[in-house]
Amino acid sequence: MPLRDPNAVSFRRLRVITHGDNGIRSADASCVRSVHDAANALAAAGCVVEEFRPSELAATYDLGNRLWRAAGSATVRRILASSGTTEVSLPLRPWLNSPTTAQPEEWTGLLEQLDRARSSMLSLFERCDAILCPPCAFIALEHGATQREDLDSGFSYSEVFNYLGWPAAVVRCGTVGRLPVGVQVVASPWREDIVLAVARKLETALGGWQPPPPGHA
Repeated sequence: MPLRDPNAVSFRRLRVITHGDNGIRSADASCVRSVHDAANALAAAGCVVEEFRPSELAATYDLGNRLWRAAGSATVRRILASSGTTEVSLPLRPWLNSPTTAQPEEWTGLLEQLDRARSSMLSLFERCDAILCPPCAFIALEHGATQREDLDSGFSYSEVFNYLGWPAAVVRCGTVGRLPVGVQVVASPWREDIVLAVARKLETALGGWQPPPPGHA
């Protein structure tokens, strides 16, 4: 499939659905506020914006997690070996002690379920052209905080679309203190042009990336 031209995307009547809560973990108020600001900017540009949360997000996220864990430590060990890495970071160490890998029938069953989930979720684009939501349930964490299991579901906002394999981008649409707050733009397979066009529109409307203040570490 050729990459379509983002410059050819028209914002007049472009259908956008948006949600600030994916039903897996509620996002912080700052993340939700940035999504609302982004939605208002797109509405001002001529898009038709509707607040709607796909009902199958939680089930797809759970399925993707089960498929990832079905490989036990094999996937992590293969990645480490291919990169020639001998020192394992703290967040990856628990994966080296993961349970035994799934049997072939369980593994293929999960793959079939994921294919069905992708097919079912694709019907979402009968009502929209793009999805607007947080990329994460919270803004940037302190170093080492990603090891906390109680925060794991916060990353579901981006992980679920990784499992589906849909094109997505994250663009800054707000600020809390000195920290940028991102908004995620998602589109259907082969529509990277819509993702890029919407992300650029949001950057223009809401300031985009900005250098940190002097002395900011």
